[in-house]
Amino acid sequence: MASEKELDQALENALKENEMFRLWFLGRTKLGSGFPYYAWSRSDYPWTRVEVLLPNPETGTPEPVRRDGETDVLAVFKANDGKRLGLHIENKLARGSFKQYQPEVYAARAAAWVGNSEYGNYQHWETVLVAPRRFYEANLAEARKFTSYISHEDIAERLPGFGR
Repeated sequence: MASEKELDQALENALKENEMFRLWFLGRTKLGSGFPYYAWSRSDYPWTRVEVLLPNPETGTPEPVRRDGETDVLAVFKANDGKRLGLHIENKLARGSFKQYQPEVYAARAAAWVGNSEYGNYQHWETVLVAPRRFYEANLAEARKFTSYISHEDIAERLPGFGR
């Protein structure tokens, strides 16, 4: 079985080098089909501390909290007009789990990095969960907080060895 890091690198390489796979993957996201050209990526877990509004455990009232986090694969794509879309991809293995507020921190990080040349200088963003179907179904409430979901099983049909 491949490690998460190996799958992250395989996904990044396919998005960078395999146009047919890239277009299929982008078509499974909300905005991706409008950004068909590869611009930039990294799968070395870019990390940052971001401020995110989270519910106070006692009152439930949203309040700003600083949280650390990383993106498994950050891939940026271009549209014909030069605009860029940053996909913050979280890859989970079947036996994995979400950290508390992980989807919310993903979205806060994606928003914080808009226009930052260190992270691909994108104007639009999405968060994408890549995981086996059984992980998705077992973690439905948190998984649905990502903008898009693509199963390991669907990827494996197009990228041999993925998720095996």
